[in-house]
Order: sequence, then structure tokens, then C-alpha cells
Amino acid sequence: MRFFSNDPSCIILLLFLGFAGARDSAARSTQSRPASTSRPREDTRVLPAVRDAEFSDRVGKVYSFRPNEINESEKGGRGAELDKFWQMVKGDRERYLSPMRWELAQPREYSYFYLDGSSLLLTISLAPEDGYRALEALTKVDPRDMQKTIYFQIVHILAVRGFDTSAAAFKVLGYADFTVNVPEHFMTIDREQALLYMLLPTQDEYVIPNVLRRYAVEKDEGAKGALLSLAYYTITKEGDALLRRVAANSKEPKAVRDRAAQLVTQIAAAAKFDISELKHLGDKPTDAAAARKLRKLRFGAVGDEALGEIDILTRFIRSKGEPGK
Repeated sequence: MRFFSNDPSCIILLLFLGFAGARDSAARSTQSRPASTSRPREDTRVLPAVRDAEFSDRVGKVYSFRPNEINESEKGGRGAELDKFWQMVKGDRERYLSPMRWELAQPREYSYFYLDGSSLLLTISLAPEDGYRALEALTKVDPRDMQKTIYFQIVHILAVRGFDTSAAAFKVLGYADFTVNVPEHFMTIDREQALLYMLLPTQDEYVIPNVLRRYAVEKDEGAKGALLSLAYYTITKEGDALLRRVAANSKEPKAVRDRAAQLVTQIAAAAKFDISELKHLGDKPTDAAAARKLRKLRFGAVGDEALGEIDILTRFIRSKGEPGK
């Protein structure tokens, strides 16, 4: 996986190829279902993570750099080394899967391996435990080694698969300028939108409790605003209560209070939802429950059209007086 690829969507392709390969041999009856819809299942196996000295040396040499600090003349050589490493691991999965797990758990000076190694691990393993190993590794990526688009794509696809992605998603709260380029839609996703995609596709039980916990300790005004947006889109009683509480709290910064008040106004405005807006949707829900299911699916697609449909579905659900749990 070349860190300087001109096609940032290639990491998703690699992940899907990895999922499809395992699915073909394990469950041919599900071939027609997109791989990303699978949910992590209880796995009682003990998945080995054992050090291999030769492999450790290889990892240390291949990943002894920071992508954001190398010059153009170095990119070709580094990219070739990364390609060879990926080919080696994918070519002998049985040998390298266990040491890959071990390496991702180790402290290291150059943290780019946590990012690139996570995507490689997910390419060769469908085990739910490895999904959580990858998420844990992603939380250790140093800001100097962050490749934002790739990071976003890995977390998003794991959210779609039903993992608790909150810790990895909340890492982007530390980046006020966090953006993701989506060249196929000629658009750029900002931090607030990225958080929606990295959290809301997953199981509901993982979202609002973590949003509330994080908001209670968050200090940055911009990050608080992003969390309030998340709370709005959860369409839950707890999320709505947070918005009203913040909007009325004089101890909150004015910008944060204003953002909360804006979202509270949007909640009230949803009561006047124009049913004709549903004509913009391919599938038209008949009730709030159907709309929630459809909205969950739309969070699996990244693009301006998907965001527009998500907004319509959110307001339709709210128009039914359904704040959720």
C-alpha cells in the first residue's frame, strides 16, 4: 500500500478484496451481500500474537520514516519497499499473521506502521479480534504520521462492520483542520462530517454513551461543536437532552451554546418536515423504523448525495416525534 497513492480510495478496495477472499471460501451463500455489512461476532478462539525476530527487524527497517517528512525523491524507494512488504505478508498469511498482530501492539518511534499495518492486517484477516487490534493500533498514530484519508477510510469501514470505533474516531477531535478528500465526488469532508461517518454506521449502543462521556471531558470549543452534531444525528433522548442542557448553560462558551441552540432549533423545525422531500430518495421509508434502517445503510456511502439523503431521513425520523432511546 503506497502512502502517496493518488487514489485514496484504494485502501477500501484492498479491504474489500481481503474480506471477499475469506468470504468466498467460508460462506459462499452470502456472496451477494456486500462484505461491509458483516458484523463482528463472538470469537472464542485465542488468536496468537507471537514475535518473530526476523519479521520485527524487517518492520523496523521498512517503517523507519515519517510520510509527511520525506521528499519527492524518496517516495519511489519507500513506496517500493512498502509494496514488497505487503506482497510478502499477503503471500504467506499463515506465517506472518501472528507476528503482524504482535508488532501492532508494540511501542515504536515511527508510528506510521500502526496505520499501514492496520490496513494490512485487515486485508489478511476477517477475525473480529483483529478488527479491534487494528482500532487499538490506530489510536496510537502520531500526528506527524497521520494520513487523514486512509485513517478515515479504515475507521469508517470498521464502523460499517459494526465495531465500536469511538476511540479511533474521537482521535480526530484533536485535529481542527481534519479533512478527507473524496475525489470521486469532487468534495472534501470536514471533521464534523468525518465523525458522523466514523461512528454512526456502527451499532447504536456504541455511540451516544461514548459521545456523552467524551463531551464531559472535552475542552476544545470546535471539538465540542462536533460532538453536539453527533448527538443531534443520533436522534436519541440522551442526545437531545445534551443539546438542550448545553444551550441553556451559561458556563459553556458562547460559540458552543450557539451551536447547541442551532441544533435544538433544527429539532423543533423537523416537526414541519415536508413529506415531498422524500421524492429525492430512491427508497422511500413509510415510518421512522424503516427510515432508521435506511439511514444506517446510507452512512455506508461517502459522498454529497449520501449526506443529503441522511439529512432528509434524519428530519423525517424527527418529524415522527421519535427521539429514540
